Amino acid sequence: GSQTRACRAGMDAVFVLCVRTGIPGRKFSACICLSKIKELSLSKAIKRQKGIFSMSENNENMQNYMYYRSRVYQDLMPGHVEMAMISERNHLQRCQLSSSENLGIQVKQGDICYTDFGQGYLYECAFQHFGLVLSIYGSKALLVPMTSNTLQYRNAYDPNDNPSGRKHLMRIGLIPGMRKHSVLFLNDLKYVNTARVIDIMGRIDPGSDLFIEIQTRILRLIMSDGRITTCLKRIRENDM
Repeated sequence: GSQTRACRAGMDAVFVLCVRTGIPGRKFSACICLSKIKELSLSKAIKRQKGIFSMSENNENMQNYMYYRSRVYQDLMPGHVEMAMISERNHLQRCQLSSSENLGIQVKQGDICYTDFGQGYLYECAFQHFGLVLSIYGSKALLVPMTSNTLQYRNAYDPNDNPSGRKHLMRIGLIPGMRKHSVLFLNDLKYVNTARVIDIMGRIDPGSDLFIEIQTRILRLIMSDGRITTCLKRIRENDM
């Protein structure tokens, strides 16, 4: 938890924020004068981010909150401050929306979406990344996060080029609308509220061989080939 207390320092109110980090022996604190907070400006990345929270920057409570959060991220994750703060703003704007349709964005199966995945643990996709929509159910999209990171692309399994590669990584090449070759994180598949989608950047035809191969690779990752056969048999029986 966190505790905030106010005191006087000349004519300016000073707020002291103590945040328990969860790491033994580490506690972050910051002293901020309100007159100084007014001099702060949001990063250029946050300002140009499509769909960011549009609250006036003159709102003192919002400035206080965003400043405190940025200091905490700077202390704990200095390499992710910008992305983390963008996620903070997006969450404040979008967390009560039922779907991306509230933002005028129509998400469909096969879309490649620039998405805010929010907070993540180690080895989880977090903050802003592209993701392929495998299916839509209700207001949620089943997304496979993706990256253009060259190391991940090089390590990805390929039956011809890299048969000993990592099978949770799948190369999908250069997709129209994207600027670089991409690789999917098949083991980071998840349903998310489509309100997390910032923009639609590309598309893979759901009827294409590539899309079907992606679905097949995911099934093989989730279960053994024998179990896949049993599950598909039950699906066919229930559809009859």
